Amino acid sequence: MDDVIKGFEAGGVDYITRPFNALELLARVDTHISLMAAHNDLKTYNESLEILSQQLLEKTKILDTMVRTDFLTGLANRMHMLDQLKREESRFRRGTPLCSVIISDIDYFKSINDTFGHEAGDNVLRAVADVFRNNTRKQDVIARWGGEEFLFLLPETPGNSAYKAAEKIRIAVSQIIIPDIKGDIHVTMTFGVCEFDLDLSIDGTIRMADSALYAGKLRGRNCVEMVIKDTTSNQSTEDP
Repeated sequence: MDDVIKGFEAGGVDYITRPFNALELLARVDTHISLMAAHNDLKTYNESLEILSQQLLEKTKILDTMVRTDFLTGLANRMHMLDQLKREESRFRRGTPLCSVIISDIDYFKSINDTFGHEAGDNVLRAVADVFRNNTRKQDVIARWGGEEFLFLLPETPGNSAYKAAEKIRIAVSQIIIPDIKGDIHVTMTFGVCEFDLDLSIDGTIRMADSALYAGKLRGRNCVEMVIKDTTSNQSTEDP
C-alpha cells in the first residue's frame, strides 16, 4: 500500500498488481486512453467556448454602440443622451458641480435641402458634427437630438462657461464651407444655453434652453442665447 500511495503522489492515475493479466492491462490502458481523449476534447471545447464568448461580448459591445449612435453623424443619439442626462442629474444631486445643456439648430436647413438636395443636407450634418467633435472636451456629450437639432451636455460646467463654449462652436461652424456641385454651402447655427437647475429638473432645463434657442431665432439666428437664473424672483429668463 505504501508503494501505491507513492505512485499516486508521483502522478499515477491507476495501478495493477503483479502478476498481472495481459487482458486486464490492455483494458486499463484503453480506458485511460479514452479518458485522456475525453479530457482533451473537453479542453478544446472549453477553449472554443471561451473564444465564442469573447466574440459574443465584442459583438454585443458593437451592437450597443450602434444602438446608441446616430448612423449619419456618428454622434450619440437621443436614447444615449437621455441616459447620460439622467446619470448627470443623479451626480448633481449627490454634490457634483454644476452642469449645463446647450441645444442648437442649423439655420435655414430646409432651404439647404430644397436648394442643394438631401444628400447635400446630409453632408452638412456630418460637417457640423465634425466641428462639434473638434471644439468640445472629451467629457462633453453631443447628440443628434432630432433632424438638424443637436443637444450638448457639459458636465461640471456653469452657465457662463457653457455660453463661451457655444459661442466658440458657433464661430467654428460659421467658418466651414461645404462644397457642392451647385455651389459652396455656408452654414450658421443658433444656440440656446441653460445651466442645470434642480428646481427645473433636466427636462425643464432642456425646455428652458429650447426657449432660449427660439429667442435666438427671433433675434435673427446665428447667435447664442442663455437662460439667466433670477435669484431674487426664483425665475429663469433669456439673456436679451
